[in-house]
Amino acid sequence: MGNKNKLSSSSNQNSTTIINNENNENMTTNKEKIINAVYGFGEKSFLTTNKVYISNKEIELPKIDVDDKLIKLIVNDNKTSAFLLTEKGQLFIYGENQYGILGIGKSGEVYSKFTKHVIQKEIKNKIIDLKCGYLFSVLRCENGDCYGSGYNYYVNIGIIGPNTGELNKFTLLEQLKGKVKQHDCGYFHTAYLTFDGEVYITGKQDE
Repeated sequence: MGNKNKLSSSSNQNSTTIINNENNENMTTNKEKIINAVYGFGEKSFLTTNKVYISNKEIELPKIDVDDKLIKLIVNDNKTSAFLLTEKGQLFIYGENQYGILGIGKSGEVYSKFTKHVIQKEIKNKIIDLKCGYLFSVLRCENGDCYGSGYNYYVNIGIIGPNTGELNKFTLLEQLKGKVKQHDCGYFHTAYLTFDGEVYITGKQDE
């Protein structure tokens, strides 16, 4: 896995940060209500009540169930891929599927609009969070399971074994199965906080 440490990990200056935007309605030109914003490398992306804006590009929202709602936009660090997560744990994907970051079972596809992910057919537990590094993503379920997809050549997801340098589908992190309370991704590393208060950090230390 990498280093095990009882201390909490420090934030990575390159990692994508979610910002609480209760007072930032003026950050979009049409005064739409901002649900959440993503800030990284000097650019902002927004999820609003009507649209998604990624690096100033306007993208239409997907259709969701009437009793569900969008709660979070996640964008990878080089702004080529994005995810939307709903309150019920539904996942939508957008953009370039470089190195399998979107976790659909293959690489290279490009999604020009947000499309519902099929992951819920394989993962029975509710998805409650997802974080991205540069070209990889890690999702977390309410039972403490984590699944990663994409670039893993630095073991930055934490999955070790033959043919795991590039994961093109969301793969269970067996070493911490059912144990993860929180997680976050840096450029090429991931930190996992367990329910027991232990912190595991895996991957390449950023310069």
